[in-house]
Amino acid sequence: MSNVSGASGSAAAAAAAANAAANTAAATTTSKTAADKDTFLKLMVAQLKYQDPMKPADGAEFLAQTAQFTMVEKIEELANQMTAMATSERQGSASGMIGRWIEGTDSAGTAVEGNVTGVRLDNTGPVLMVGDREVALTSVKEVHLTKPES
Repeated sequence: MSNVSGASGSAAAAAAAANAAANTAAATTTSKTAADKDTFLKLMVAQLKYQDPMKPADGAEFLAQTAQFTMVEKIEELANQMTAMATSERQGSASGMIGRWIEGTDSAGTAVEGNVTGVRLDNTGPVLMVGDREVALTSVKEVHLTKPES
């Protein structure tokens, strides 16, 4: 077995540690976001641990990596907030249709028309109650204040 030394040995050790850290994070974490954060932190620690003491990591580069990581986290938070806002907006729109006359289709594709008597929320979004039938908000084709004259 040969003794590896110098910068290439440190780079190889850092790469091996980073690869092990990435494999461990991917295997133990179910959430992709959590795995990405965990992998990033493990890679950063491995980089610092196996750096050449005669050539330490550049502080500016380290700060840039940390800033990029923070920016990605904030963008993920913003995306989650936007999703929550859109969900809330759809719920508000559906509630505003109570008492309105709608035309749309139910989940079987059958035409439904009538006054909206209630709203139910499920995992796909708001569902309008029209008599004893249900119409997903996304399946509404027309909305009127009252039944249109034929």
